[in-house]
Amino acid sequence: MPEFIPITVDDALSALSKSNLTIFSLLQRVLQAGNTMVPPEIAAQRNDLVQKARDIAEMLIVNGGHLDQWALEYSTETYRREIVSLIQPLSGFHFNGKQACLEKLEAFSIDAMEKSMEKIIPHFFKLLGIILDADLDRRRSKPAGAEDADSEESDSSSGESENGRTETFASSNSEGGNDDEMGYDGESEGDGMEIDGAPRQQPAAKKKRRKRRTQNRSMRNAALLKIKRVLVAAIIGNSANERFNALQCVVGFFCDSKCVPEAVVELLSHMGVSVSTTTVHNMVTSLVKSAKLRLQTLPRSNIAYDNFDMDFKVAQPTPGNTGFHWSATSATFIPLRSAEPEDVKFTKELHATSPYNKDLDLNDPSCYLD
Repeated sequence: MPEFIPITVDDALSALSKSNLTIFSLLQRVLQAGNTMVPPEIAAQRNDLVQKARDIAEMLIVNGGHLDQWALEYSTETYRREIVSLIQPLSGFHFNGKQACLEKLEAFSIDAMEKSMEKIIPHFFKLLGIILDADLDRRRSKPAGAEDADSEESDSSSGESENGRTETFASSNSEGGNDDEMGYDGESEGDGMEIDGAPRQQPAAKKKRRKRRTQNRSMRNAALLKIKRVLVAAIIGNSANERFNALQCVVGFFCDSKCVPEAVVELLSHMGVSVSTTTVHNMVTSLVKSAKLRLQTLPRSNIAYDNFDMDFKVAQPTPGNTGFHWSATSATFIPLRSAEPEDVKFTKELHATSPYNKDLDLNDPSCYLD
């Protein structure tokens, strides 16, 4: 076996120069070599380069390599391709207002939309989560794998404020203005004071309450961040394709059900949060038509009619305005698909057990009072 003679960098560069090769051309040939008919030595070197690509990139950046612009362009193109995939009809988030139906509205779910986005746009969706909770010092959602913030030693995100209270995860500008939302544990300022040079130990029940409050804040803030991530992704998708409007249609229909002014709906539409009032009206018209068709398919025997009167009074009656009377008819739909005509002939039984039967004493056990 021949003796191994180590070579220096100069020797390696000299050998490359004699072969009319540069380091770049050598790396290019090694990396572009096919998977078939490749000597084991070359395959091993290629795998080693691939596994250490991150270390190579870091060394190039340290030595003045302009990789930041390339990384930004590559990331931007990756995010663009993911958004294009998201706004396609196959994603299931296209909603036609003129063909709206109750099943689509009832089937909509923020959780289902989040899961679909995690599959279709994994890198961009992760980026949104990082951006929406970017400040590590004021982090509002508990990071995965973090320890419970029930003590000062285990909570790396908590800090003592000037008045002696502890702030954990939820920052001072989080939603809600009470102490529990802002991360305060509701204890007095003297709970953390020292006694004879030693810190006073808190009772186990108080620590348990603090731990439970911290967990509740973390869960609440995580849920809010999830909704915000879905909302931001939906606004971006709607900006790229106006037919990507499932969330916007739900918001617009909700605004219409709460009698929100049209000016507010139009403002939300321009912000990308809702659809326009025209689309909302088309949705309502389509839903009304769908409801009429469903009512027409019900058997006539399923409807029980009843007449009732309503008196509308006014706060200050006047001779010309004392209120008005309104007579109406209601229809109750009773599921009697498998019932026979004899099954609904129970008038005599109702009369025999009714408390309004003059021939029946109220103390009679057969009297039905419920």
